[in-house]
Amino acid sequence: MEFTALPDHVRDAFHASDNEAKQLGIAWDYGWRVGPMVFSQVAHHDRCAWSARVRETLKPQGLRVVRPVRSADGRFTNAGWRVNSYVAGIVTKRVDETVAAALRLDEALAEVEIPDSFYEVDESDLFSIADHWAWSDNPYERVEFDCSIPAQETSAELLEKTSRLLKPIDAPVQVTHADMFGTTIYAGTQAPTVTDLVGVAHPFGYTAALTIVDALTMEATDEAIIDRFSHIPHIDQLLLRALAYRVCVHALHPEATANTGTNLNWVAGAVMSRVSVTL
Repeated sequence: MEFTALPDHVRDAFHASDNEAKQLGIAWDYGWRVGPMVFSQVAHHDRCAWSARVRETLKPQGLRVVRPVRSADGRFTNAGWRVNSYVAGIVTKRVDETVAAALRLDEALAEVEIPDSFYEVDESDLFSIADHWAWSDNPYERVEFDCSIPAQETSAELLEKTSRLLKPIDAPVQVTHADMFGTTIYAGTQAPTVTDLVGVAHPFGYTAALTIVDALTMEATDEAIIDRFSHIPHIDQLLLRALAYRVCVHALHPEATANTGTNLNWVAGAVMSRVSVTL
């Protein structure tokens, strides 16, 4: 993966210091830290601006949210770059804490108006496509797989099995976060910090369910976490939708690996065996 160096004119637009730019990891979208600021490139301007506006004032209980930095002219982006305030911390395997934080985040996000764009598919964004496929009536029938490609063959098998167990969720939709596990950092005993918001419109608890699926896929926790959070409303169906989403991402992502597919197979078995018992 190639990373673009931080241009001087972008630093100037946000009145950044002349400190050396140091590249950060996935929680910061591989952006560049300059003093108290983190610069990262913008892939989708509308969603970036939405995230910044929400994070500017959002105050979930027991959870810190990284605040955006406006440029000298008051904008959230400049020349394809955005800036956030830097907060110390790392992504860790404190998964139960992250799932609990996800529930508190959903409580706060329930007050945020859902943009019309969340109901539209962005054909230039594979994550948007995967999300809409996963939440259709029958995801397996929505996708045309090329089973000569290993990642798509794996996805086809898993999505067919998952789709058989899906049922409508009788709950209102709200703003939720589609990358809680990858954007939550920890520093000692301080409250967890969310570095970004990837907004999607789904029922309460989806942020937590997707965090569970992602953590299982990354081997950051064990399958008993599903039982530890069985009290979440509609958790079985939310887990299935989260699994379907990651399976669709696996089918579409150019960097999907055999290892990811193997992990998804294991996660699918853990989730579907639990759901089959409760149906």
